[in-house]
Amino acid sequence: MKIYLLTEGSYSDYRVVGAYTDKEKLEEFIYIYGDMYNPIEEYELDDYPDNPTYNMLKKLLDKGYNCYYVVMEKNGNSICNLIKERRNYFKLRYEITDYGKYNSGDVRLIVELWAKSEEQAVKVSNEIRTRILAENKWDRMFNAPQSFTEEDLNGD
Repeated sequence: MKIYLLTEGSYSDYRVVGAYTDKEKLEEFIYIYGDMYNPIEEYELDDYPDNPTYNMLKKLLDKGYNCYYVVMEKNGNSICNLIKERRNYFKLRYEITDYGKYNSGDVRLIVELWAKSEEQAVKVSNEIRTRILAENKWDRMFNAPQSFTEEDLNGD
């Protein structure tokens, strides 16, 4: 279904004057009130633009993934939260930081990732923690965000 917009102004003064599903009614409005408006804008309703971010997020959600934010201590204790505002979390990343520290004052591993469950998110985060510890990088990575790839998720 198409929608037709009547607009006026430009830049910060731009605004929608009317929205119509019938182009003839819009043209009648312009005829009665005068031709001082911008050209008619035509849009297809419920049509998503070809947007790489949207396409990637939809693909992940269709496969059953959700976005998680995991805070993990050096000893493996963790808190995992589901992120509902997903558009800013389409990159997989992790960092060692004192942001989100508990009362103990220790630094934490922060992981933002896509997983099919909270358990999977914690498992992947723990694997990253284990690798960082094995490579003796915990203290050297402080406040240095790192990206990781889908291979780090060990498949589907």
